[in-house]
Amino acid sequence: ILVDQSSLNGESVPVEKTPTDAKAETVDAKNLSETARVFRGSVVDDGEAIIQVDALGSNTVFGQLAIDLSSSDKRKQPLKMKLESLAQTIAHLSYAGSMAIAVSF
Repeated sequence: ILVDQSSLNGESVPVEKTPTDAKAETVDAKNLSETARVFRGSVVDDGEAIIQVDALGSNTVFGQLAIDLSSSDKRKQPLKMKLESLAQTIAHLSYAGSMAIAVSF
């Protein structure tokens, strides 16, 4: 079968997948170029097959990517820090301005 894995690896060229005996060989589940595995998010462009599910949820390649992305770098980005500082400054100036207006009346 020909499988489009662009959602996983960004390549637009379909990959050929061939059947194999899962018990006969050990395969690397995270190797996207593995010719015997089809990954969630892949689209079959040509052919048909019966597929055995080996993993679900966070045990899949997609699940592991989601975990890695959600737990990566919890630090604040420089732009976000500057925008928060700007918002605080504007809030303080607005508060001071409203107090000045209130006192003048």
